[in-house]
Amino acid sequence: MGKLIDRKEIEDLLKDIEEDMARLEEKMGSSIRTESLSKEQAVIAKANNVADLMDNIEYTARLASAERKWPIEGSFVLNTSFHS
Repeated sequence: MGKLIDRKEIEDLLKDIEEDMARLEEKMGSSIRTESLSKEQAVIAKANNVADLMDNIEYTARLASAERKWPIEGSFVLNTSFHS
C-alpha cells in the first residue's frame, strides 16, 4: 500500500498552488496591460491622422470659399499670361 499524504503536505501543496496562481495572474495582467497600451497608442496615432486630415480639409475649404487659387494654378495663370 502507498504512502498516505499527511495534512501538512497537503497544506504546503495548496500554498504552492496559490502562489503559482498569483504569479500567473500577475503575468496575465501585465500582458493584458501591455496589449491594451499598444492598442491605445495605435488608436491615438489614427486619431492624430484623422485630425490632420480634418485640418487639411478645413484649409482646402477656406481656400475654396475665399476663391483663392492653388499655388500651382497661380503659376499656370502667370505662365500663360506671358504667352497671350
